[in-house]
Amino acid sequence: MYTYGVGQVVENFKYHSEEVQFDIADDGATMLVFFQNPTAKEIEIRLLQSHWL
Repeated sequence: MYTYGVGQVVENFKYHSEEVQFDIADDGATMLVFFQNPTAKEIEIRLLQSHWL
């Protein structure tokens, strides 16, 4: 299991396409948000588009 922090730069994700990924499994939920330099409004819009907010 990996632990990621808010705002942490993860080398393997550096050039990932911008998107929101959400997964629910038996051991819990994981939400990964990939943005280059998002504004608060952009985050809100993307989450609403993903139906997770």
